[in-house]
Amino acid sequence: MTERCEAHNLTVTEVVELGRSPYTGFWGTLSQTDNQAVCQAMCKTGIIPLANRMLHTLSDGENQKVMIAKALAQETSIILLDEPTAFLDFSSKVELMSLLRKLAHENGKTIFLSTHDLNLAIEIADKIWIMNDKKEQGVTIGTPEDLILNGSLPHLYEKSNIVFDETAGIFHVKYPFLYSVGLKGEGVYHAMMKKALERNGIRAVKSGTKYYIEALEGIYRLMSNGVPVATSLTVEEMLCRIQSLKPLL
Repeated sequence: MTERCEAHNLTVTEVVELGRSPYTGFWGTLSQTDNQAVCQAMCKTGIIPLANRMLHTLSDGENQKVMIAKALAQETSIILLDEPTAFLDFSSKVELMSLLRKLAHENGKTIFLSTHDLNLAIEIADKIWIMNDKKEQGVTIGTPEDLILNGSLPHLYEKSNIVFDETAGIFHVKYPFLYSVGLKGEGVYHAMMKKALERNGIRAVKSGTKYYIEALEGIYRLMSNGVPVATSLTVEEMLCRIQSLKPLL
């Protein structure tokens, strides 16, 4: 579920064992088959080291793994999850989604989940169902790549301050550009300088401006009509210089 499961006085193993409730009858007695299913579910989700921990002492990410193990122990062909990454940090989100993908591919499970983490879904999901609030459009289904190519994903946020990068296949914040400055170079230093400029409303262009930045390996050089004006070792320092030049850009 979307909310964290809170249960006191239950160990991780006991929670996973609850997944066998449909098979244990009124008294809830576990058979050898039940114990084996519980053990396999805990192994597949990597929570064996947590077996004797109390559920309420776990982190959010650990808690979600236990809930998935409980679902696995139930041995159904389909698992439904309601925003399972809603309250997790980014690292835990990636770890959880990767685990779900692994379970789907290695154990033949159909894992169906709702999520607002579209960038993560684009990278990990085999198929995406886009539920549109316009009745005439209904639900659009396809692989992330096909939904990108037919325009279904790029147009999802077309009325907001979000832009879709079709080359990278992810959504970005759309910034209003009031100024322009030249930026030359390549690689990660060029990419980080471009990112910083755009975040501050400055469009990075290839040519046609009086001032331009040369992004070199470990150094940035500010140029004016081909003449060096200043050098900086960090993005922050160069950004400050460009900010002071805004009236001239």
